[in-house]
Amino acid sequence: MSFLQYLGWLTGQRPTVIPRFVVWCSDLLPFLGFLPNGVSELYPPPLIVDSPTILFPCVTYDMVSLYNNKPVSYHTCTSRSRTMHHQSCLKYTMMRGTIKKLVAMAPSVGVSEFFAGKKIFITGATGFMGKVLIEKLLRCCPDIDKIYILLRAKKGQGTKERLENFINCRLFDKLQDTSPKVLDKLHVVPGDILQDELGMSIADWDELQRECQIVFHCAACVRFDTFIRDAVAMNTEGTMKVLKLAAGMKKLEVFLHVSTSYCRCELPVLEERLYPAAHRPQDVMHCVRWMDDDLLKHLSPKLIEPQPNTYAYTKSLTEDLVSQHAGKFPIAIARPSIVSAAHKEPLPGWVDNMNGPTGLLVGAGKGVIRTILLNDSYLADIVPVDIAVNGCILLAYVTAIEKPKEIRVCNITQSGINPLTWGRALDMGRVHVQEFPFSVCLWYPGGSPKNSRIQHYIALFFTHFLPAYLVDLLMFLMGKKTFMVKIQKRVNYGLEVLQYYTTKEWFFTNDYFVSLREKISKQDNETFYTDMNMLNWSKYIRNYIRGAREYCCKEDPATLPQARRLQKQLYYLDRAVQFYISASIRDHFAIQCASHLAKNKNLNNNMQPSVAEFYTGKSILVTGATGFVGKVLVEKLLRSCDGINKIYLLLRQKKGVSSEDRLKELCNNKCFENLRAKQPEVFNKLKLIAGDILEDELGLSNDDRQELQKNCNIIFHSAACVRFDQKLKEAVNLNTTGTLRVLELAETMENLEAFVHLSTAYCRCELPVLEEKLYPAMHSPRRILDIVQWMDDDMLNYLEPKLIASEPNTYSYTKAITENLVAEYQTKFPIAIGRPSIVTSSWKEPMPGWVDNKNGPTGLLIGSGKGVIRTMHCEASYHADAIPVDVVTNGCILIAYATAIDRSKEMRIYNITLSGIKKITWGQIIEIGKKWVTIYPYTLALWYVGGNIKSYWLTHQLCLIFTHLLPAYFVDGLLFLLGKKTFMVNVQKRISHGLSVLQYYTTKEWHFKNTNFLSLQKRISKEEDDTFFTDVSTLDEEEYLKDYVLGARHYVLKEDPNNLPRARKLNNIRYVVDIVAKVILVGLFIWFLYSRIPAMTSFVASIDNSLRNWLNGETSYASIV
Repeated sequence: MSFLQYLGWLTGQRPTVIPRFVVWCSDLLPFLGFLPNGVSELYPPPLIVDSPTILFPCVTYDMVSLYNNKPVSYHTCTSRSRTMHHQSCLKYTMMRGTIKKLVAMAPSVGVSEFFAGKKIFITGATGFMGKVLIEKLLRCCPDIDKIYILLRAKKGQGTKERLENFINCRLFDKLQDTSPKVLDKLHVVPGDILQDELGMSIADWDELQRECQIVFHCAACVRFDTFIRDAVAMNTEGTMKVLKLAAGMKKLEVFLHVSTSYCRCELPVLEERLYPAAHRPQDVMHCVRWMDDDLLKHLSPKLIEPQPNTYAYTKSLTEDLVSQHAGKFPIAIARPSIVSAAHKEPLPGWVDNMNGPTGLLVGAGKGVIRTILLNDSYLADIVPVDIAVNGCILLAYVTAIEKPKEIRVCNITQSGINPLTWGRALDMGRVHVQEFPFSVCLWYPGGSPKNSRIQHYIALFFTHFLPAYLVDLLMFLMGKKTFMVKIQKRVNYGLEVLQYYTTKEWFFTNDYFVSLREKISKQDNETFYTDMNMLNWSKYIRNYIRGAREYCCKEDPATLPQARRLQKQLYYLDRAVQFYISASIRDHFAIQCASHLAKNKNLNNNMQPSVAEFYTGKSILVTGATGFVGKVLVEKLLRSCDGINKIYLLLRQKKGVSSEDRLKELCNNKCFENLRAKQPEVFNKLKLIAGDILEDELGLSNDDRQELQKNCNIIFHSAACVRFDQKLKEAVNLNTTGTLRVLELAETMENLEAFVHLSTAYCRCELPVLEEKLYPAMHSPRRILDIVQWMDDDMLNYLEPKLIASEPNTYSYTKAITENLVAEYQTKFPIAIGRPSIVTSSWKEPMPGWVDNKNGPTGLLIGSGKGVIRTMHCEASYHADAIPVDVVTNGCILIAYATAIDRSKEMRIYNITLSGIKKITWGQIIEIGKKWVTIYPYTLALWYVGGNIKSYWLTHQLCLIFTHLLPAYFVDGLLFLLGKKTFMVNVQKRISHGLSVLQYYTTKEWHFKNTNFLSLQKRISKEEDDTFFTDVSTLDEEEYLKDYVLGARHYVLKEDPNNLPRARKLNNIRYVVDIVAKVILVGLFIWFLYSRIPAMTSFVASIDNSLRNWLNGETSYASIV
C-alpha cells in the first residue's frame, strides 16, 4: 500500500480527494522525481506537468507557516492527515531553500472591494439567515450594484407589501438610520421556488441570466416534521430549479448553497467533503411525484433511514444534486450547524423565530418545558447567525477568487473551538432568565434535563401532562375553553423531534472554515468576523434571552419590572406546591420505603458472599506485579484473602536477571516483611509465569498459556509505562499493545469472572470535570497501533506533538486510547476500569508510609528535602488529588468483586480519587512537608531545606536561574578547577526537565466524579470495610505526611532510622551555612550598590560624617534627622 493510499484509509478519505496545491512550477520541477510512493498512481505525469502550472498533490500551505514547519489547512483533510502529509512532503519533495522562493496565491482585493459593482441573487431572503445576509451585504459592502431577492405572494400579501414589511423589520433599523438609500438596491423578483422555472417572468429570468454574478441559495424548509413530498419539493426540487437558472448565467462567479452540517447524522465525525447520498436525487424526486400520500407516508421512514427526519435527508440528497454540477461553474457548500441568535450584528441577541434552541429557551423560560431528554456533557454545536452569514460571505468570496474546479465544502461549526456543552448552556440560561423573565408565564422556570429516557418520561408525565389535565379540568368545571393538554401535546411532539440532536454528539472538522480567516486582511477579519473564540458564552446567552423576549415574544423592555415581580410570585408559589407534594409523598411512603430497603439489605447480605469468601478458591493473574501498585496488590491479596488458590505473576527477564530471580527479589521486598514474619506459607500460592508484555502472545509457553486459559478467574492488569516523557512508540507498545495482548489472552479463558484494567484519572486532561464514563478516544486505538508499527522514529517523533495535542504527555494519551481498546471487549467478558489519581505512599498497609520509587510527589519531596529543589511552578490554592496506594489496591480488589458479582454487560469505570471526600491543597502539602522534613532530615543533602512555590511562570523561571542553575555552574566550576568530575549542572538540568513535566499537573485543577468508587464501600459489611478500607475521610494529613517523609527516608533512600541524631546535626550545620551564605550574598549585593551608584556612596558618606560629628559632640541628634 502506498503512503497516500494508507493515509486515505487512515482518515476515511479517498486518496483521490486529497486537494491540490497550486504554485508556479519554476522552482518545483527539479523535485518531480522525488514524489512520495503512490503519488504517480493517483496523479499521473500528464496531470502534473501538462501546463505552466503544477497541480501538486499536497495540502495547501501558508508560506510563512510552511517555512516554520507548521502546515495550515486548506481543504478536506483531517488534522492528522495534514500533519502526516506535510511531513512526508517536507521529507521527500521540498527543501527549505525552495520553500523560501514560493509565493502564495493570496487574493489581491478585499471582500468589500470584491462585491463592489456585483449583482447578487438571493433565495430565502425572508428567512432567518437570509435577512441577516442581506443586511450584512448592504451595510458592509455598500458598493454592491443590486441584490435580487426571490419573493412570492403569501397569506394575501403581494410581493411589494412583503418587501415593505421586510424593510421595516427591526433588523434594518441601523441601515434605515445611517444609509436608507442602500435599501433601494433591493430588487424584488416575483416568483416561487415551488413553481416551474421558479414562477418567474421571462424578462426576469433573462435579466438574471444576463446580469447576475453571485447566487446565495438559502431557501429551504427547516421544519423537521415536514412531509417527505413537501420537503423534497422545497429543498431538492427547488434547488434543482435554482441550479438550472444558474447554469445559464453568463457572468456567474460563484454559486453558494446553504446546507447543514447534520446532513449525515449517522456519522459521528463529519468532514468538509461531499458524502454520496443514500439514493439518487432524481429517483427520489420522481418517486414523490407519482406516489399517493398514503403510500409515501408508509415508505417515508424506510426511505430516509438512517437520517432522523426529512430535513436532514433532503439536505443530503440536495448536496448530491449540487455535486452533479461540479465543473460547470464555481460552487461552494456552506454547512452551518445549529444557527442561533446574533452575537453582535445587526443587534446582539436578534432572533425572529422559535426554531431549535430558541423554542426550548422560550418554552423553558415560560415554565412550559420542565424536562428534556438531553446529555448535559455533550457539546452543543451552536453558531450565531451573524458568524454563519459572515462565513457564507467569505466562502463565496474565496471561491469566486480561486475558481476551483471541485466543490468547496465548509463546515461552519464550533467543533474544537470554544466548546459549549448542553449542561453549561442550561446552567447559564437558568441564571440569565432570572434577569430577563417573560411577562406571560405559565409557571416559574424550573425542571432539569434527563439522561435516562425512563426518567424523562416519568418527569414528562408528572410535570407536563398531569398539571395540564388538572388545569383543563378546572377550566372545564368553570365553563371555560380547555387548552393546556393540546399545548403540552405539541410541546411533547417538539421535544421528541429535537431530542435526537440533544442525546447524540457529533464532531465536525472545520479546518477550511477556520482557514478562511487567514485568507483575508485584518480589517476584513474585523468586519466579517468568524472566530468563535471571541464568544463569551455567558454574555451571549444573556443577550439571547433578552433578544428572544424582545424580538420573538414582542415584549417591551419597559415591562421588565412587572415581569420580575410576577416571577417572584411564581417562585414562592412553585416552592409552596413542591413542599406540599414532597411532604405528602414523604409521609405516605417513608415507612414503607424504609421497611423495603431494610429487607433488601438483609436479602443482599444473605445472598452476596463476602469479599474474602468470593476470592476463596480463585486463581488470579496480575501483570505489573513488580510495580508500585502491583506489589501492594499482591501483598494485600495474600494477607487478607487467605482462601485464594493461586496468584499468577507475569514476570520477564530484566537487566540480566532471570524471571525466577526477580520473583525471589519480589518476595524479599520490604513490602512483604510482615507476611514473611507471620504467614510465610502464603508465598507458595505465587506461581511464576515467564513472559513479557512486549512480546507477541506475551511470550508465554504453551503450558503456561493453557494453564491460564483453564484456571484463571480474575485478571488485574496494572502493567504500564508511567514515565511522562516516554517516546510515543515505547508508550504505545507497553500501554496499548501490551493491554491488547492481555485482552486477547483473557478472551480465551474459560472461567474468567472479572478483568480489571488500571488506567489513570488524568486520561483526558483537557476536561476540567472527569466523570466515571468512557470518553471517545481522539484517534482509533487500532490505527495508532498500526502507525507505530510502520512509521520510522523520525516521522513518529515529528507527528507526536500533533497527535497527542490534547494531552500533556504520551502517558495520559496512551491511557486514553487504551480505555477505548478495552471497551471493545466489554461484551465478551466482565470488564471494569479503575482510574486512580496521583498514587502516593501507603496510609496503613503493608506499613505506614511505604513507597519504593521517586515518581511524582515522592521525587519532589526527596528533592526538596535534600535542598536540590528550591522553586516549583505551582498554584498553592489548587487541590491536590493524591490517593494512598493501599486505598487504590483495596479499590481494585473491590472493583473485581463487584464486577464478578454483577456481571454487567456494560463496562464500569471507577475514579479512585479524593474528590468530594478529602480536600487538601498543594500549599498545605508543601508547608506540612517542610515541617516534617526539617524534623526528620536526610543524612546526605546538598543544602538546607528552603525555597517555595511560585504561581507565576516568570517568577519561577527567575528563581530557577538564581537558585538552581547559577549555584550548579558555580559548584561545577570549583570542581573543574580542583580537577574533579563535574555533575551539578547535569543534575539540575534533569531536575528542571522533571519540574517542567510535572508543572502541568500542579498549575491546573480537576474535579473527578467518583460515585461508583464511593458506592463500593456500601456493598460490604462494616467488618470488611475495616479490612478493605477505601474511605479516606478519616485520613489525618499531618500524620500521613509524617509517615510519607519517614517512608521515603527509610524505604527509598535506605537511610537507617538510627542515624537520625547525626542527620539532625548535619541539618543544623546546613542551616547555619545557609544563613551565613544569605548574609554574605546580601552584603555583597549592598556593597555592589554602594560601589556602583554614586548617589548611594554620597548618602552613606553624609550619614557617616553626621554620626562622627554627633559622637564628637559637635551637633545634636536632631541634625542627623
